[in-house]
Amino acid sequence: MPELFPAIPIPARVNGFAWVYILQTADGALYIGQTHDLTERLRKHRYGLGSKFTSDHFSPRLVFHEGSISFDAAVRREAQLKRWSRAKKEALIRGDLHTLRMLSHSRGASPSPTWHQYPQPSLLAGSRKATARPLNPPDLPRLAHLICTTTFPLARPVSR
Repeated sequence: MPELFPAIPIPARVNGFAWVYILQTADGALYIGQTHDLTERLRKHRYGLGSKFTSDHFSPRLVFHEGSISFDAAVRREAQLKRWSRAKKEALIRGDLHTLRMLSHSRGASPSPTWHQYPQPSLLAGSRKATARPLNPPDLPRLAHLICTTTFPLARPVSR
């Protein structure tokens, strides 16, 4: 029997952002998905309306989530997680980064940072920044390089 993980609380919805999540069913099966509204999506899964998989496997519960990220990033992350081995998914759920890195090396892949290792923009309630989209992670190294290699003119003293 696979390891059963404890259920975790469902995060509040953040308008304009999406979540990637992992559900575990009573028989230990894992389901990966992405959504804008995790509360509503989990309700559908529990009633057998979320997907064919969760209608065939009973009592899905939330064991992992990542967010809030752009919808495009969530779709890419969902596809990435679905390609992972069960051992890597379980290490991610446990938060065992050492095992996750070891499993990445064992398949010949070099560990590379994923989008969730980069700082996300702060969400200030009631401000325009709450609707800002996070930077696309591949753009971050290029942006850092640009900042480090750009020369800025020195301020000239103001003559009076």
